[in-house]
Amino acid sequence: MTANVAVAPTGIGPTLTDGLALNDYVRTYAGSEIFQSRSQPWEEDNPYRRPLLTEDFSGLNTKTAIPLVGIRSNASLVANRLLMSIYERDFVFLPASNLDDKWSDFQTFYGEELRISGEVIRSRLEPYVFSSVEAEFSASGCWTLDSFEAYFEEFRTSFTAPGNASLMSLIVGAANPVAAAQTYLIQLAGDFLVESSAMARNAIGNYGQLQSELFKVIIDECGYGVHPTRHSALFQKVLTSRGLNPIPHTYWELYLPSSFYLNNYYSYICRDHRHLFRYFGAILQVETAFGVTCRQMAEMMRAVFGPDAEVQYFLEHVHIDNHHSRMVLEEIVVPAVKAYGTSILVDILRGFEESRIVGDVFGTGLSEQIAWGDSFFSPSKEDGPSVPVSLAPMVERGLSGRWTGSKMSGPGATLSVKSGELDIVAGYGICATFERGQTVRIPPDVLYAACPSADCSYEVDIAT
Repeated sequence: MTANVAVAPTGIGPTLTDGLALNDYVRTYAGSEIFQSRSQPWEEDNPYRRPLLTEDFSGLNTKTAIPLVGIRSNASLVANRLLMSIYERDFVFLPASNLDDKWSDFQTFYGEELRISGEVIRSRLEPYVFSSVEAEFSASGCWTLDSFEAYFEEFRTSFTAPGNASLMSLIVGAANPVAAAQTYLIQLAGDFLVESSAMARNAIGNYGQLQSELFKVIIDECGYGVHPTRHSALFQKVLTSRGLNPIPHTYWELYLPSSFYLNNYYSYICRDHRHLFRYFGAILQVETAFGVTCRQMAEMMRAVFGPDAEVQYFLEHVHIDNHHSRMVLEEIVVPAVKAYGTSILVDILRGFEESRIVGDVFGTGLSEQIAWGDSFFSPSKEDGPSVPVSLAPMVERGLSGRWTGSKMSGPGATLSVKSGELDIVAGYGICATFERGQTVRIPPDVLYAACPSADCSYEVDIAT
């Protein structure tokens, strides 16, 4: 039944209208102390401090939407960091301890000044970030409930998550699979540690039985009020089992723009209730696909970390998401169409297809990042001086005072060390050190940080 769904070639979205004051609003918003760059890669227990890299915002052309092929750009990283900081003001974050020490940050993050300026910025950045995925979808023909159910059944029975399977194979087959898996888990953390928060926006109000059925899914995600079985709590166990910090957004500066983009998409369609039926389609796709991908994730974890790897989070979704898929179809989508008419099917179908596209963007960005990071552990003979003098996880290398922030590489660059030592960070488990006389090539469209020692000087040759 895919013949009635047209996916346009990837390209630039429609031209946008941009206000002259946007840069001023961004400067004011990002000027807050909590959004400033810091001298260390992360803070252990402060979910409010989120560097935004907004010095790179000035001069961005937000009149034309970011194309899907441009999601892995620095412009996308900046825009998506801004958006997530704005969207997540709707969520409650508290540190694990010592709120007294972070009280000022807490008040600032949720304060009226940032809320007001953030809303202005959001209204301008949403079309800049999301117009291109919206341009990818078109529906033709006359859709009926029967044709939609046939279309969905074809997807359900044939879906094998080939993109995710390839990503899992990349991790398992890596020269350093532990570092590759750490990169993967950190990218999941931005979503999984606040799981169900975006969709909970649709649980308020009054729209009858559909609302109650959606709330059943949310209740499942929250462990029916038993905190140790809440899905986010299960993922915290995964992180701690691998020595990673389970506080939300500890590794904010290691998130890829494609990971921010995935998270932001769901906030975008859940926050604007005009997109309610679009969200019904998106959650149907996610709940149907996630059971398959989680089985693959559990297999990857065991292959990398051994048979005793912490995989309860993933196996819980293998179990529950088949049930959720049926619930969403039979108790939400079908009753909604019967109650409100077939005109909503286009929105439902749009959400379904956009969810697939956004997921593919996430997987592609993560695959490229993992492949580049792993190349440090298996350099080719032609690399010569690009072979680092040492490789260590970030936590072992210790970058406090040397951290200069992460950014995307754009067209790529070659860095030549003239004196001292230069650390290149490609992920949590990948800090490669280069010394005088060495060069390192950063490929296009990857996230990196260049951290010089106090006596280091280096030259940058931007690729053309």
